Amino acid sequence: MLKTSGETISKQLNAQSRNARLKILQQSSELLQIFAKGKDEIVKFFTKLGDDIGKWFVKNSKTYRKVNNVVNETDLLKFIKVNRVKGEIDVAFVLRISNKRKDLSESLLLSLKEVKEGKTIIQLIRYFKITDPPLPASLGNYQTRIWYTWKKMQIEKQIKRIKKLEEKAKKAFELRNEYRTAARQYMKDRKWANYLEEVEKNREWTIYLEYMKKKFPENYYNEIINNASKGRDDVDRLFNLK
Repeated sequence: MLKTSGETISKQLNAQSRNARLKILQQSSELLQIFAKGKDEIVKFFTKLGDDIGKWFVKNSKTYRKVNNVVNETDLLKFIKVNRVKGEIDVAFVLRISNKRKDLSESLLLSLKEVKEGKTIIQLIRYFKITDPPLPASLGNYQTRIWYTWKKMQIEKQIKRIKKLEEKAKKAFELRNEYRTAARQYMKDRKWANYLEEVEKNREWTIYLEYMKKKFPENYYNEIINNASKGRDDVDRLFNLK
């Protein structure tokens, strides 16, 4: 029985070896044909070969991602599991908001471990003992979002006594910008703070006003006031803030 098994394995190995040799001969023949066609075909062949290798490397190489501070969905799912980050996490959104940067994605995911479910914003402010104003570079990503949401909630009350609708809308807009800038100053995670400052700059009043006039031609001032107190739903969902 052992002899029969040995002969079978030997035949399989020989067959595989023959197939491999035939494939090499076939590829060599194709390459020779390309060389025979002249310089243009050779350049075309190696250009395509280089492009194909580059695409494969970008798509599949862990080394490439590590060197270039890039992650994909598989990397983040593994990171979530290893670090025991709980909750329903929209990994695609994390990749999008961090522009697939490894450092930003991972620090954001780790900050989700702080999330306290079932508490209101006021309760969270008290739970984390967040002062107003906080100390510079003193708040984690989650705590920063709590403070920023809390300050946006106060905008409506702060503009209540302003009579003219235009002035009220402009003040609401200015307060939103002020709190956004301040939030970044209070962030402990300076990489995220600098990134947000770079990709999500505050808008200018005149440009924003023209944009809102086109979008809401009949009640743009009221829409500006309403938007000033709102946050990004996708970010709030990530941090489970209501």
